[in-house]
Amino acid sequence: MFELLYIQAMRRGIFHLSIVLMMTLAGCATVPAGDTSRNALDWPGTYAAEGMSVTLRENLSYRARIGSVEVRSTFRWDSKGRTILLQNLNAAAPCKKFKVGENVLIPLKNSGKPHKDAEHLLKISESDQ
Repeated sequence: MFELLYIQAMRRGIFHLSIVLMMTLAGCATVPAGDTSRNALDWPGTYAAEGMSVTLRENLSYRARIGSVEVRSTFRWDSKGRTILLQNLNAAAPCKKFKVGENVLIPLKNSGKPHKDAEHLLKISESDQ
C-alpha cells in the first residue's frame, strides 16, 4: 500500500516539475534578444522642444502639451522596442511617432524615417511617478 502511494507521489512530483520546467523555458523565449530602447534606457520622464513637451510614464501613459493644448492618453512600443506611438494625439500635432534615444525623442514620419523639419525633444526631467 505504501509503495503504491509513494509511486503515485513520485509521478505527481515529476509531472509538476515538468510543468514548471516548460513554463520556465517558455518564459525565456519571450525575452528580446539584445538591448532595446525600452529595456536598456531610462526613458520615463519629460522631453521638450520649442512649442511641445511630452511626459512618458512607465505605465505607458503620457501627457503631451502642444502650445496651449494638453493631451493625456497612452502610448505603445513597436515590436522591436525602439519607437513609440502616442495614441489619441490631435492630427495637428507635428508627429505622433518617436524613436526613443538616450535622453531624446526623435520625431518620425509614418514611414519610420526621421522628420527633417521637426525638432528633437530633449529630456528635461526624470519621471514624476
